[in-house]
Amino acid sequence: DGATAPAKDLTAAMRPKPSTGFFLKMSMEVAAAGQAKSSLNVQVKGRRLGTTTDLLYQIQWPKDRKGEGVLIHWKDGKFDSGYTYKPGGDVVPLTRKDLLNPMFGSELTLLDTDMGFWDWEKQSDKGTGKVGKADCRIIDLEPANSRPDGYRRVRAWIDPAKLVPMKIEKFTDAGLARVIVTTDIAKTDDGRFIPKEYTVSRSEAGPATKISGTKQELVEFEDAQFTPEAMKVITIK
Repeated sequence: DGATAPAKDLTAAMRPKPSTGFFLKMSMEVAAAGQAKSSLNVQVKGRRLGTTTDLLYQIQWPKDRKGEGVLIHWKDGKFDSGYTYKPGGDVVPLTRKDLLNPMFGSELTLLDTDMGFWDWEKQSDKGTGKVGKADCRIIDLEPANSRPDGYRRVRAWIDPAKLVPMKIEKFTDAGLARVIVTTDIAKTDDGRFIPKEYTVSRSEAGPATKISGTKQELVEFEDAQFTPEAMKVITIK
């Protein structure tokens, strides 16, 4: 019962499900201050095995950016390794200092590909609030001892009826760094609700990137799909 469950149980229900492989397609509408909007079609290959998450993002369109990619590995809620690639160039390793860099020029950072904050040890109720038409419970999450990469605190607005996050604010040592707002949700085949469309910005009033999911399916992937060599091949599905 999302309305009465302890904060710890409610945030645990937000954790992504383990999977031997999933395939996503999404569109990214990027808006930057003083610039025209641009659109990207991106495909994502991923899997979550135990405490390890592997993700490969690759641009499908526009044609002049096709094949640009980001490969990132998370382990035990921490950055393990990662790479970027542009066709015609070399695969470039990522470091922890790169995690707050934008992905493909959007407001989404590399760090935002990690959902490990749902496993942080400290949760506290902060009352209720409305996001769109949803009456949400507000929960703060913080790590108990370790200092995670980048973000130090997360505040989540969770719809207790559909068990889906409607807004997430992420904080660094310097203050509010990212605001993610769900604008549309979808129901999966197993009856769960997930964000289908959401915006990412540095503040409520700042330029935002709109991300819309256009396809999602379960596909089993082998280890070879998540290597620097795999970044140089893009097979559009």
